[in-house]
Amino acid sequence: MTARYAYDPFGKRRYTDGAYDLTGALIADFTTGTSSGTSRGFTGHEQLDDVGIVHMNGRLFDPMLGRFMQADPLVQDADYLPSYNRYQYCNGNPLSCTDPSGYCFLGCFWQPHRMWHDMTWEVRLNIRMYNSPLGNEVMSIAVAIAIDYALGPNGYGLNAFEAAGISGFASGMVSSHGNLDGGLRGAAFAVANVEIGNFFAADGSTTEHWSDAARWLGRAATHAVLGCVEAATGGSKCGAGAMAAGVTSAFEGEYSNDIYWATLEAAIVGGFASRLAGGKFTNGAETAAFSYLFNAAAHGDLSTSSGDGSGGALDVLGKLWNLPNTAIGLVYGSIGYAVGWGMYEAGWQALPPDVIIGNNAIEFTHNPFASGGAITIGNVEVYGGLQPDDPDPMNSSHSVGQHEMQHTYQGQVLGPLYLPAAAASLLWGTIVNGNSHGPASFMETGPQSSPPSPW
Repeated sequence: MTARYAYDPFGKRRYTDGAYDLTGALIADFTTGTSSGTSRGFTGHEQLDDVGIVHMNGRLFDPMLGRFMQADPLVQDADYLPSYNRYQYCNGNPLSCTDPSGYCFLGCFWQPHRMWHDMTWEVRLNIRMYNSPLGNEVMSIAVAIAIDYALGPNGYGLNAFEAAGISGFASGMVSSHGNLDGGLRGAAFAVANVEIGNFFAADGSTTEHWSDAARWLGRAATHAVLGCVEAATGGSKCGAGAMAAGVTSAFEGEYSNDIYWATLEAAIVGGFASRLAGGKFTNGAETAAFSYLFNAAAHGDLSTSSGDGSGGALDVLGKLWNLPNTAIGLVYGSIGYAVGWGMYEAGWQALPPDVIIGNNAIEFTHNPFASGGAITIGNVEVYGGLQPDDPDPMNSSHSVGQHEMQHTYQGQVLGPLYLPAAAASLLWGTIVNGNSHGPASFMETGPQSSPPSPW
């Protein structure tokens, strides 16, 4: 190492001990050959110390003002109000991202809901909901449930700590709008909740010889302490967080046996408990949902009532959650249906296209837009060369329709995350196995049951 430099959040040089350079005395002149360091400074950009600015390639940046000196020629998101301030840096939050080009900050890629918003019409519909406090909490809870279920004992097979850590991190990232600290905080508290569940378990734990009442009281009290810490570190009221987590734990035996319903019930109980303590309903709901979800994960209680991702009101909620995907699927399938009829009438297609209901979906058959296989988007299945009753090429004990049905249940769990998750799965399978539907393609690993489950 030849030199050490330090900067404030907006890129102004400061002393390496953290002291602020009030007079602008810190100037490194790299043209004289006297410096042993580098002209590259804040986030890797060129420091023009003589004039007190940072050259960010596309534009010049003034670290004293925390603003660019030229307007961004692009409006990154017409539906996102801060994008219209074309002089700001990283939406005014310099600790959350960087700006490699001087035009589009790297934070775009750390905020899945913003990138997904730019990708499809679906997010243009959903982003308005997820940007609201309640919508953001619902999204973060849904992400935690989906990932914990997919990776835990009922899915990929990770242990409770591993699944909780990953799902807690992902949920924290969503809840904090892509902030890395929020993700790490979510992972830490998720693992802590698992540890509480293990410690106060009735069998095989340190407290297995305690009375039921002692374990119940100890678990509720410990969750209350953790809820206080979680709320305080997140900028909320300690008392409200303690009330949400403690009351949720105290009522644990009263929730339904279905993990989705039980987590929702816990969130509602925690939300009202938080309000009684003077806190926000949404904060209490999130604390309570995570407290219950990861405590249940430690006991291996993650299950669905019917084993196929459906079941009465829960199935209806899943289809509503999946509705934007379904809308895209209907447009895609309908256009293919019209094109298919044209090809059939022209003699270019042997069988006419059709629309039927089955396998938890609206099915478009003999559709040229599915080519030689089948595609599921929401609760819509589009079949080309393969048809619903054909044997599944990946698992001959199931039909193609059952394979596609699995994807509809994945969509009912993941909602707007389904399409990017499916794309990532196909890409990962191609990279690892040379086959988009290979073993590494985590969205294509089933079905293993009949009727199919999400994973």
